[in-house]
Amino acid sequence: MKCIILLLFTLLPVNMIIGFEKLSAQSVPHFLDREEWGWTKGNKAAGRGTTWQFFKDQTFKAVDWYSGGAYWTYKYQGTYHYDMATKTVYLRYKKDKTLPVVKTNLCIRILDNGSGGYDPVFYDNWKKQNHKYIALGTPKVKSPQTEKRSDTAHETLDLNYSEHFTVRKIPLDNAKE
Repeated sequence: MKCIILLLFTLLPVNMIIGFEKLSAQSVPHFLDREEWGWTKGNKAAGRGTTWQFFKDQTFKAVDWYSGGAYWTYKYQGTYHYDMATKTVYLRYKKDKTLPVVKTNLCIRILDNGSGGYDPVFYDNWKKQNHKYIALGTPKVKSPQTEKRSDTAHETLDLNYSEHFTVRKIPLDNAKE
């Protein structure tokens, strides 16, 4: 009898620790709650970009836009998976044949650029294999910068051209509009 009681008291702390680890792992969010990521590029005369808004229910809304002589926007929706360890979001666009550009899967990883901002890395596709998400295609690292143009014998910087990537919280009153 003493042996059984001793065994119970020995295993009880182990079970409590294991239970706590499971609870802690479950409480780590694998979603982006009211977060907006934006990628813009352009110059004084024309610009284009995409804004993604992510919600707690693992859905997103995206708006592609262009402005330069004409102005248009395309609005998309879909679902996403967020990998917090790698700061990577895997987007699955909802099929919408009414839009002129059909989107499928997109993967965006954000890297800390060391100056308080982020640089995005875009992948054209991804797949889920053995319960893991894998980015596919050639990574396109986008470091926001001015464009370098190569003229005849020298390089010049086009100071009118710029690229920007932003991450911000969506105010509660604007969420899911």
